Amino acid sequence: ALELVENSLNDFMSDDTKRLLVMSFHGWTGIGKTFMTTILSRHIYTPSVHRIIVPLHFPHDSEDEAYRKVMQDTLTSNISSCAVTLFIIDEMDKATPGVILGLESAISEIRGMSLNNSRVIIILVSNTGGAAINRYVFRHLENGYDREKLTASGLVKGILSDEVEAEWIHHLQQG
Repeated sequence: ALELVENSLNDFMSDDTKRLLVMSFHGWTGIGKTFMTTILSRHIYTPSVHRIIVPLHFPHDSEDEAYRKVMQDTLTSNISSCAVTLFIIDEMDKATPGVILGLESAISEIRGMSLNNSRVIIILVSNTGGAAINRYVFRHLENGYDREKLTASGLVKGILSDEVEAEWIHHLQQG
């Protein structure tokens, strides 16, 4: 995971045409998702870091349309003129459809913005797929393969075969 994140960030930061990077960290509690976001927020030199905790900032299921607008506005209006704006959205597995629609709308809007020299990184953190990920890794190890031989593409294929959030993962890969 570390190598994949490092390569993604290096590619993103070295390509002058790229202005938006969306990464999604999945798995059970305690595997290091939040730790990874902490490391990233300390090593991406920017004063513009925004942490959104879904159940704290969007606590009610009944306000989906309002939350869609709030999520979209929060992301699009907080892009700074700094080199990088970092959004960390934690507990995405608790997001209502309105929050998810707001995120999707914001991503689309950001893609269309003229950001000049600014870049935007959005990191989604979720427990979604934790059981499927663990099953895949266990099968991998049980079949005698080394942990270091796990690949991101193999993992995605493995959890998709378990029918876990296929549409969401596909959507994120498009971004």
